Amino acid sequence: MRSPLVSVATILSWLVITPCTSAAPVHLVDERPVNIVQMESGAYLVDFGRVAFGNVRLNPPPGVRGEVVVHFGEAFAEGRIDRTPPGTVRYLKTIVTVDGGASVIAAPKPDGRNTQQKRGAILTPAEWGVVAPFRWLEIEGWDGELRPEHVTRRAAYAATWDDNAAAFESSDEMLNQIWGLCRYSIKATTFAGVYVDGDRERIPYEADAYLNQLSHYYCDHDVQMARDTFDHLMKHGTWPTEWAPHMVFMLHADWMRTGDTEWLAERYESVKSKLLLDRRGSDGLIHSNAQQIKRTDIVDWPAGERDRYEFKEINTVVNAFHLRATALMIQMAHGLGIDDDVEEFTAHGKRSYREFQRQLFDAESGRYRDGVGTEHQSVHANLFPLAFGLAPESSREQIAQWLGSRGMRCSVYAAQYLMEAMFKNGADDYAVAMMTAPNRRSWQNMVRAGTTITWEAWDQNYKPNQDWNHAWGAAPANLLPRYILGAEALTPGWEVARIRPCIGGLKYAKGKVPTPRGPIKIDWTFENELLELSVALPPGMTAQIELPASEVARVVESQGQVMDTKRVGGRFILDETVQGDVTFTVRYRPKRREHVVVTGPPANLIGHWNLDGNADDSVGSRDGLVGGIVHFVPGKLGRAATFQDEGGFISTSENPFPQTDFSIAAWVRLKSQSPDKSYIAGTQKSNQAGAFIRVEPDRSVSATVLPGKGVIVEVASIPGTITLGDWTHVAMTVSEANGLKLYVDGVLVGEDVLATSHASMKNFTIGRRPDRALSVSDGGDWLGEIDDVAVWDGVLTQSQLKNTIDKGASHFDDAASDD
Repeated sequence: MRSPLVSVATILSWLVITPCTSAAPVHLVDERPVNIVQMESGAYLVDFGRVAFGNVRLNPPPGVRGEVVVHFGEAFAEGRIDRTPPGTVRYLKTIVTVDGGASVIAAPKPDGRNTQQKRGAILTPAEWGVVAPFRWLEIEGWDGELRPEHVTRRAAYAATWDDNAAAFESSDEMLNQIWGLCRYSIKATTFAGVYVDGDRERIPYEADAYLNQLSHYYCDHDVQMARDTFDHLMKHGTWPTEWAPHMVFMLHADWMRTGDTEWLAERYESVKSKLLLDRRGSDGLIHSNAQQIKRTDIVDWPAGERDRYEFKEINTVVNAFHLRATALMIQMAHGLGIDDDVEEFTAHGKRSYREFQRQLFDAESGRYRDGVGTEHQSVHANLFPLAFGLAPESSREQIAQWLGSRGMRCSVYAAQYLMEAMFKNGADDYAVAMMTAPNRRSWQNMVRAGTTITWEAWDQNYKPNQDWNHAWGAAPANLLPRYILGAEALTPGWEVARIRPCIGGLKYAKGKVPTPRGPIKIDWTFENELLELSVALPPGMTAQIELPASEVARVVESQGQVMDTKRVGGRFILDETVQGDVTFTVRYRPKRREHVVVTGPPANLIGHWNLDGNADDSVGSRDGLVGGIVHFVPGKLGRAATFQDEGGFISTSENPFPQTDFSIAAWVRLKSQSPDKSYIAGTQKSNQAGAFIRVEPDRSVSATVLPGKGVIVEVASIPGTITLGDWTHVAMTVSEANGLKLYVDGVLVGEDVLATSHASMKNFTIGRRPDRALSVSDGGDWLGEIDDVAVWDGVLTQSQLKNTIDKGASHFDDAASDD
């Protein structure tokens, strides 16, 4: 037994008095525009090619003087800076006076939220002036021609950043673009000297910081920024339950990266406070009280990304984090020679894991429940245990395939762990497919949108107040070199590396991974069932090689020599570690799956007006307002809204439809028909914008999408589809992949593959034409009942549509796992 390497007094002094003199250095870098265009107004549009945090130095030539208006923009619309961008996307403006020959700094006004230390914001150096994220400038009042040498962006980056430290290339060009986006995102978000959560708050959070740390390690040499962020968060912890164990993850990651036991020892005792031990019950599991269930147990963020997770006193995700943190504490205690802690944490971990399996794992389905007291099995209850190595070995591949079939039902934060779970458990084809999927819940969506720094959420619809400069959305910056190239530290300080490439449906991948001992260079090709891997290791490093195995593989060869290996699961592991430059070949046949390509985002219920006595939205914040005469009567499911007189309607001021990839459904009973069309629900502005379902005068059902510029796309059922007095279920879906589809009683009755999106309007109305809800006439009134109106972000599957018809919209996903 050995004693801890530092005393409690030393740790307490570190927590209180450590100054920030070791902070990772940041500096301003001069950047010239990539393009300058003079607009019709005479103002100049300046494009720097990518967003960066900074401000501008104007260098007017002799003769240029006077007042100049400078507009800073992070978003672009209709050929100029978007001056009303969504959420906290930045548009800023300042006015400066120029006098030819004298440089002047044009900086935005300070933001009241992210430039105040009392609110927890990390401040940039005062001598810089205010910095903000922007790509474009519009400059008004410039007297004469504006040339590149007249305007310089002063962009803030880590002073130690090395653009040549890392590289990645594969046979998938979209994957390459995703890597480029994510790597630059890590660079651009180093502006504050510690990891912050984006421009809206500029506050470090533990989960954000850990994901940032992982990616920073795989993109650059620096470790100081992660360390300074760790020290800051030990003094200024944040509120979510699962964020605390991330501090254990960060400390362990530093040790594995650097091998520095001295830095580890100084912080080891203090990080025990992040294990949630104060919430440990007599069964060894972590328990949550009512307040923790309601507020601090987070599972995922934003809240709409939780796959309908059911929060309980014993929460599977919370306990998975606790168990993973405990396992890492055992490793660190062993590395420091603290034998008592190794023994104590091991005993606790074994007991807690037994209870975790007994109480939370469903042996029949082979998956985890959300918690004790529910049978619901969300993706989160399974992705975290799988990523953390907690799932029984016999169930891991099945859980991975199930997760792959469910799609990206989580946020960009949880996607880090979902991808880890897939890559580690033989589902790398699913992982790559989800990363590059042609829908809004993938990194391809960010690339196609033209952003140059990753977002806080998959799309604006999922987090309306999101910012567009969030490093926790850049997980592929670490995932691609860790799993596609396959390079990870097997022992602290990269003394021994693990090289375990994942094919992921690719033909080749190559790149460079920075380590404290020098770069690792990896190059593999896969063709005609033959995998060839070349690895160049730096001096002082050995590597364990793990190659994929299948029924066609018998041996691993290196330069014509058969290597001694053992087969573990789906891998050949070489008996001996290697060093220097080595090459290996192995025959390999990937598993063939029927459903790998993810064609659309999974459906997520975002608006539900069950109309059981009121017009409230039961899942969101879009409560309806009743106009005219509307009553609530017995309906198809519980009660329904009845519109018995012309002019009755229910309306919300916010349209729940995403621009594309959405579904809407309702039960309807038409009792009598006016000469006009009878609107069920939707949004509309004349023939310029909107999407809606209605019944035509011939009693056919129609679905309409208005993508803008006067274009009208409409599909309809046959005449007489609606029988007066009978209940009928109607639904429409709109997606980029498959266009517009209309269903009546679950049967597809019309489709148009060209109707992939609609032009958004704010209104949403039930029972009347949306843009004439307040009109005294010609309102497209519904005369009868409407029940169970629901809107989904994403496209309903056939089983989900069937559930909606049979059980109601709130139960749409009950059997989705059987799809």
